[in-house]
Amino acid sequence: MTKKETKKIEEKVESKVESLEVKPEEVKGVSEENIAEELVSLSKEQLQELIDSVSALKKENEDIKKTSNILLQIADKRALSNYESRNKGEIQYDIKVRAMEVNGEEKIIVAWKTLKDRVYKDSDLRWKEEQTIKLYFLDGTTKDISLYDFNQRFSYVVCKKTGEMIDSVSGEIVLKLLRNDNGEEIEISTPYVN
Repeated sequence: MTKKETKKIEEKVESKVESLEVKPEEVKGVSEENIAEELVSLSKEQLQELIDSVSALKKENEDIKKTSNILLQIADKRALSNYESRNKGEIQYDIKVRAMEVNGEEKIIVAWKTLKDRVYKDSDLRWKEEQTIKLYFLDGTTKDISLYDFNQRFSYVVCKKTGEMIDSVSGEIVLKLLRNDNGEEIEISTPYVN
């Protein structure tokens, strides 16, 4: 900024200040002392420093915007999308738990345990597997079933996570879930979801 431009700005500022003089009697509830407390006096040098600082900040802001736009245009869109999805707070996602129909009633499976896992060759030299698991249901009942039958018959129930806690006995993380279809609350250990 040249001296000539600076002088023009100073003259404009001074003329604006003079035209904005307010008489205390024109403003309700404001005394002369209050107006004097609100006014700030600056020397011409201080005013010029302030103007220069604002101008420098404006230029710096414009440079940052240009650089940001360039970086966004050349950035890998997939990586940018991944970053934005990771950094937008806690993401709500669906959690699936297994269920099985037993005696015409759908039961939520909260755990399972392997009872038998035997692999052998039969007399025809073919490999055979005997795998049996015990299913533990939400209502406290259990059922022994072959692993093959289990994998053919189970279905998924979609839930939303409402909280989590740590089991004081096993030390596992237990999720508090809410079923999407009927609103039932479920507590299940993390190894048995999805």
